[in-house]
Amino acid sequence: MNNEYKRPIDRLPDDPFTAMEESWELMPPSFVMPEIVYWSLMAMSHQSSLYAELKYRTRFIAFFADLLLFLEATYVYARKMESEESPGYLIQYLSKDHKDDPIKAIKRFCNNYPHSYVTVELWFFYQGVQFYEGPLTGEYETSEVHLHLLTLVESFYQILEAK
Repeated sequence: MNNEYKRPIDRLPDDPFTAMEESWELMPPSFVMPEIVYWSLMAMSHQSSLYAELKYRTRFIAFFADLLLFLEATYVYARKMESEESPGYLIQYLSKDHKDDPIKAIKRFCNNYPHSYVTVELWFFYQGVQFYEGPLTGEYETSEVHLHLLTLVESFYQILEAK
């Protein structure tokens, strides 16, 4: 690969901490969190999606709830690394314990979901939005958000593997 850096994910596997920090700088949680909640509605509400089947939709709902916790935990972790508060974004999903020690929520997610499963589930989630043709359509930065989610997932699986 060319050593020239272009996107946060291009910093992987060499520098997962910087990849994670830069990804949050480019896609703040005040944008990402409501966006993916909207995505979940689109992905689960049409018949062309994998989630049209109850067993997949049920599994996805549990995964998605954990993904929200994981994402907030990675954001809090990034802010703590920079010794910053989280300006402009109110933490909604993390408990006080996980706000104080976000790596607990991150480890829980990574231990509960194999890396390959998360990658595939994020792909199906992305496809569910890409192929959605219902009334919720609009202008979405789907590929950039998907890349952001992948960057965070890849970064933290690498970080935890190194510990």
